[in-house]
Amino acid sequence: MCEISVIMTQSKEESYVSSAIVSILNQSFTDFEILFSKTSTPEEILSLASSFCDQRIRILSGNDFFKAATGKYIAFMHADYRMQVDRLKLQYAFMEAAPSITVCASRIKQFGNNKTDQNTKNSGMPAGLIENPLLVLLRMNFIMYPTATIRKEFLSEHGIYFPRLPILDSESLFSASTLLWTEIAKHGGQFYVDTQFLMYDHARQNHEIEKNLGRPPEADVNNIIDFLVDANKEKCPELHITMENFRQLQDRKLMTFQDVVYDFFHNFFFKNRNYLIT
Repeated sequence: MCEISVIMTQSKEESYVSSAIVSILNQSFTDFEILFSKTSTPEEILSLASSFCDQRIRILSGNDFFKAATGKYIAFMHADYRMQVDRLKLQYAFMEAAPSITVCASRIKQFGNNKTDQNTKNSGMPAGLIENPLLVLLRMNFIMYPTATIRKEFLSEHGIYFPRLPILDSESLFSASTLLWTEIAKHGGQFYVDTQFLMYDHARQNHEIEKNLGRPPEADVNNIIDFLVDANKEKCPELHITMENFRQLQDRKLMTFQDVVYDFFHNFFFKNRNYLIT
């Protein structure tokens, strides 16, 4: 048992894995475990992880991270990143002091290539307590998954699990994490984004950060709309008919996805957020 389970996900490149592991092991907060998966991590990375001879490193036989995690909190980490030395301590203290928060994330700063002091694309990311997270998710994925720490009890109570992926690369993780935030938001989870830089990213990875903050895939957006329409069927039954009519027009190429989602549904739910379930 520990306080924080760190889920380590693997990049297609292996150049920075060692520094990523070191940045976790050197955390000022020490009550944690690091989880690797045999089914999604190359053998040479598993050997590297084992070479640290630290009992806090656990190598799982499968990909069921949430079930295997023994921590009160689950923290994401990606092999291309490095943790600020106090990341776990600060996020743990915040989550302990704010029991209503389900997910705590932060901003990311670049390092390397003489860009240590440069901000990344954080300017477009909401900060503080995120109001109406489902409506924000219609526009963008506002949580950069390597910065997130999640309250495990909330996941267990609502039966929310991280998808079992054969390969946890950046592209599949972006899609999987969007689904995870959506499920948490559907169940009333609260999100907080700290303005501090608690994670560092190699400058070459800037495109990955942009992808993390990009619009979710169309299927994920439709999933959110279906949920909002169904959740409000008693207060606004007309929405079902409106949604079907819009999608028929979209199928006939008379309306675009943006017309339907952003020009109608997002604005409609945002305008009526004090009346409808959002």
